[in-house]
Amino acid sequence: MKKILAFLLIYPTLFIANAQNQLSIPETPKKIEFANILVELNPEALKAVNTEVTNLLTPQNKFLDQKLERMQWYFPIIEKILEEEDLPEDMKYLAVMESSLLPEAISSSNAVGFWQFKESTAKEVGLKVDNNQDDRKNIHLSTRAAALYMKRNNLIFKNWISCLLAYNLGVQGASDKIPVDWSFASEVKFDENTHPYLIKALAHRIAFEHRLNRLKDSPRKFIEYATKGKSLAEIAVELTTDITELRKYNPWLYAPNIPEDKLYNVLILSRIEDVEEINGKIQKRLDARKIDVGFPQLKRITMVSTSPDDPIFYEINGKKGILAQSGEEVAQLSSKAKMKIGKFLSYNDMTDKDLTKEGSIYYLQKKSKKAKVPFHTVHGEQTMWDISQMYGVGLKYLLKYNRMKNSQKLQPGRVIWLQKTRPKNQPIEVIKEAIEEKESLPVKEDYTKKEEVAAKTTPKASEKYEEIEKPKEIVRNEEVTKAETRPTETKPTEVKSDGLKIDDDIFEPKNSPKPPVTTPPVKVEETKKTSTKTVSTKHMVKQGETLFSIAKKYGLTVDELRKMNVMSPTETIKVNQLLTVGKSTIAIKEEVVTKTPPVKKPIVNEPIGEEELIKPKPPVKETTTTTKAQTHTVAAGETLFSISKKYGVTVSQIQDWNDLNNNSISLGQKLVVSSVKSTSSTLPKTTTETPKTSTNSVGTKYHTVAQGETLYSISRKYDANVSDIKKWNNMTDNNIMVGSKIIIKK
Repeated sequence: MKKILAFLLIYPTLFIANAQNQLSIPETPKKIEFANILVELNPEALKAVNTEVTNLLTPQNKFLDQKLERMQWYFPIIEKILEEEDLPEDMKYLAVMESSLLPEAISSSNAVGFWQFKESTAKEVGLKVDNNQDDRKNIHLSTRAAALYMKRNNLIFKNWISCLLAYNLGVQGASDKIPVDWSFASEVKFDENTHPYLIKALAHRIAFEHRLNRLKDSPRKFIEYATKGKSLAEIAVELTTDITELRKYNPWLYAPNIPEDKLYNVLILSRIEDVEEINGKIQKRLDARKIDVGFPQLKRITMVSTSPDDPIFYEINGKKGILAQSGEEVAQLSSKAKMKIGKFLSYNDMTDKDLTKEGSIYYLQKKSKKAKVPFHTVHGEQTMWDISQMYGVGLKYLLKYNRMKNSQKLQPGRVIWLQKTRPKNQPIEVIKEAIEEKESLPVKEDYTKKEEVAAKTTPKASEKYEEIEKPKEIVRNEEVTKAETRPTETKPTEVKSDGLKIDDDIFEPKNSPKPPVTTPPVKVEETKKTSTKTVSTKHMVKQGETLFSIAKKYGLTVDELRKMNVMSPTETIKVNQLLTVGKSTIAIKEEVVTKTPPVKKPIVNEPIGEEELIKPKPPVKETTTTTKAQTHTVAAGETLFSISKKYGVTVSQIQDWNDLNNNSISLGQKLVVSSVKSTSSTLPKTTTETPKTSTNSVGTKYHTVAQGETLYSISRKYDANVSDIKKWNNMTDNNIMVGSKIIIKK
C-alpha cells in the first residue's frame, strides 16, 4: 500500500517534468547571432521576441508537429541551395515564416508558394508561371529565386537583416525603416522601434531551432529525382511509389509531362528503409543515359607488331582474344590463333555464315556464364550477340536469363538481365532515358532556286528605291488658291533643283491651259542638321556609400543607376569609382542660310495679279501637338504586370503615370497606360531668349534647363521633389535637354 501511495505521489511530478521537457520554451538571450550579424536586444525588444517564441511553440498540437516535420523534410534541400548561393543558413526560417513550407500557400495579395512570390516578381527572378507549371511551388527553383532576390537587395543594403525586411516591404519600403548605420554593420540593435517583421523572423529562428534540436528524426525523407519529359504516372510505375503522394509534393507541375527544356527535380517522399532501393532504381536510369558502360574490359597483350600478318592478341573481359585486322575472316583469325575453325565459332557464338568485323576483338576462350554486372540497357541497334560479346557471357545463358528462345530484335532502353533469370511475374522493363532520339539529317537545299529568287527580288546596285510622299494637288476653277499655312518640321528641308520644297503645294487649273506666271524670287531656307551633345553628370563613390544611398541622393532608382553605368545585377561599387548619375543633352543651334535663286523672266501677254502668284510660306510660330493619354480599366484577375505586357510598357512606368507606391490595384480602377506626348516644331528663334524662370497667370512656375543641370539639382534649387517634377512634366525617366522648359511648381 505504501509503495502504491509513493508511486501516486511521484507520478504527477514525473508527468509534469516530462510535459515541461516536451513543451520547453527557450529563453531569448540579450545578444544573439542572426543572419551572420550580432543582434543586441533592449528590454522591450527582448520581451517582444519572447512573446513571439511562446506563440510559435504553443499550443503543442498536430499542426505544429506537421510543420516541424516539414522542416525536417525541406530544410536539407534549402540549406544546400543557400550554401551554394552564399547566403546565411538562417534565411531558411524566412520560408517557414512566409508559407509554413506549404507549396500551395497563397496570401491575400496573391503571393504564392514556399517563398510567397507574386507573379510579376516571380517572372523578374526567372521563374515560370503559366498553364504548364508554376515554379513558385517548386522548392528547388523558388529557393534559388529567393536567394537571387535577397542577393540583389544585399547589394543595396549591405546587411542581411535589412534584406529580410526588404523581402517583406520591398526596397523602398524597407529603406525608410532601416537605420542608416546598418550598412556594412557586423552588430545591430533591436529596440521598441524595430519593425515587427524582424522581431518575428528572429523569433522563428530561436523557437524552431530549439525545438528541432530536441526532435526525433522523421521516419520519412525526400528523395530528389532529376528528370525531364516524363509524367508523374510514369515515375510512379518506375519507382513503385504512390502517384497521389507524387502529385501532392510536386504541385508545381500542371502539364501532363515534365517539361523537356531542362532537368527538373521531382520529390519522392520515402520511408527511410526504402530510400536505398529507390535510389538504386534512380541510379539505374541515370546510368542508362551514359553510353560508355565500361565493357568490354580490354588489355592489349601484343605490344609491338612487325608485320600485318602478325596476330594482335588482347585480353577481353579476362579472356584471351584476337583483333580482326583488315580483310581477315574467321579462317585467317583461327589460323593465327592456331585454333580449329569450329572452336573459334563456338567461343564467339557464331555460325560459318557470319562475317567478322574489322577492329572487333574475338574470344579465343569460352565465355563466362555470368557477367560482372547484373544488368545492361539496350542502346541503338544492339543485338543479344553484341551484348554477349560486350560482357563475355555465353549467348545461350543470356537468352535464358531474359526468357528468350532465340536472338531477336531488341527495343532500345530494354533492361537485359546478365546474372540471373528475370522473375516470371516481373514484366520486361524499358528505360526511357536510354532511348536515343534520332536526329533528322539536314536536307540539302536547292541553292540554285534560292539564287534565282534572290536575283528576282534584289534590285540592281544602280537602282535605288525610295518612297516619297506625293504632294497634295488642290484644284481651282478660275482663281489660283492661296497657299495653305502648315506647321513645318525641324527636320532638314529637301530642296528640288527648281527651287521648290517637296512639302510645297502644287496648284494647277482644272480645265484651262496653264497661263504663264511671273514668279518672284522665292527665298529658300536651307536648315543644317541639328546636332546634339550628351553631357554626363558624375559622382565619385565615397567610403560607406552604397548604390542605394547614391541613387536616393540624385533622385534615381537603383535600377536606373545600374542602367546608366551598364552594371550587371551582381556588380558592386568601389571607393573612388566614377558613376554617371545623370545625363543632359545639349542641342546645337540650327544655322539657317537664306538663298535667292536666279529666276528667268518669262514672256507674258497679260499681267497677272499678285493674288494669283505662288507665294512663299509665311513664317510659322511654334506649335505643340498633345496626344491624349490612353487609359485602361482593371478587370478581374489582372495585375500590373499583365496590364504592362498588354500595352508594351513597364510596371514602373504605369506606377509613375498613376502615382502608385506599390503593385496593388483594385477592380474597376482606371489606369493611365501611356504617357502624354508633346511634340513641338519651331522655326529659328527671332525673339529674345526666355528667362530661366517664368510664371504664368495660373501660378505654374517654369524653369529653362541650363548646361550641367540635372533633375535632382533643379529640385533642390526650387525645394521640390524629383517625383513631383517628373509627374508634372509627364516624364518617364530623369533625362532632360538643355534649353527645354519644365514645370517646377504648380
